[in-house]
Amino acid sequence: AITVYDMTDNAITLQDYRGRYVLLDLDASHYFNGRNQDNIEFLKEVYEKYHQESGLEILSIATGGTALPYKWASVQKAIQYFLDQKQIPWTLAFEHTVLFGPSEVDDSYSVDRKSTPFVLMDPNGKIAEIIPEAGSLLEKVGEHLEPQL
Repeated sequence: AITVYDMTDNAITLQDYRGRYVLLDLDASHYFNGRNQDNIEFLKEVYEKYHQESGLEILSIATGGTALPYKWASVQKAIQYFLDQKQIPWTLAFEHTVLFGPSEVDDSYSVDRKSTPFVLMDPNGKIAEIIPEAGSLLEKVGEHLEPQL
């Protein structure tokens, strides 16, 4: 099982989300370097539509070289400022391995972060769909959740 950590270093696993759909945003680190910030708006749209109605959770995970350990405190402050400015209501998490080496998340889901993939997990913790484009998130997530509303 993959373990990631929230902004206050609390451990998070997908087991924590059993019984609910969870949308994994597997390259949240792109928010902080200026790339793909439009994805945040697509994620907000999905969250606003399906969080209350169906309990959908979003977990954005920063993978691959986010920060060096000795800079972590300043990185945390910058990220928290960013989250507050963008009013992101879902959880942002980090791999501890991003500080030192290869990404377990990338390896586990066989993803290429250059395509900024999103993975929808079903309530049983299985991959329901890999969604390569942020612009299709609402449609693809809706295909899985609308029949249950």
